Amino acid sequence: MEKYIKNLMQSSPIADHFMNFLIELYVAFVHKINVLKYQMGNKKKKGLKINFGSGRATKSGFLNLDFSSSADLRLDLRKPLPLLDSSCSLVYSEHFVEHLSYPEGVETHFSECYRILEPNGKISISVPDTQWPLIDYVQGKNSFLVACKQHNWHHKECSTFMEHINYHFRQRWAGRSYSHFENHRFAWDFETMKKKLVEFGFVNVERRNYNPNLDSMHREVGSLFVQASKPNNKV
Repeated sequence: MEKYIKNLMQSSPIADHFMNFLIELYVAFVHKINVLKYQMGNKKKKGLKINFGSGRATKSGFLNLDFSSSADLRLDLRKPLPLLDSSCSLVYSEHFVEHLSYPEGVETHFSECYRILEPNGKISISVPDTQWPLIDYVQGKNSFLVACKQHNWHHKECSTFMEHINYHFRQRWAGRSYSHFENHRFAWDFETMKKKLVEFGFVNVERRNYNPNLDSMHREVGSLFVQASKPNNKV
């Protein structure tokens, strides 16, 4: 019986779901502790600059939010934030939004970004550029494949263009569970990003250039950069 259960756990989605259940319990506990911690000491802060999904790329002068232990505040960013309405002047994320489920996770995130931004506050986002690999694939070009190899973006076993396309969309390979947060869950272009930001009330949605004072250097190539504003006449 023990051998049967072990084999079942290793050869079916059961193991993945069970581990995900345990991980989610831990994430929920840590999130709750950090929400209480923030509310006790920082709840009334205004004019904040937020760096979502910071990982190890924390930014000086920002409140760095992530579940990573490197963050200033460890939160489950799929959930509502313990920040006041209109308490932030800038919300920023770098290759984070593509890890959220679409549309539910993205809609929760953009709704929260709008809520916590002050009037005229800015949202600035970078995500992997999906237009580039698709155009290359259709036109038979290889600039994207060359960049993948040069920057070590994709798993070393990706060899066909279709494997690279799938990795770009999902960022998953052998050994990683389907529920792992580092997996990609949606591939973005500017049209879709603008659509979702406008849905939640943002205005002046436009592409922007790479900003060395804001963006990490290794994100300059292969990223779609977008910025927008919260209107002045809405809270």
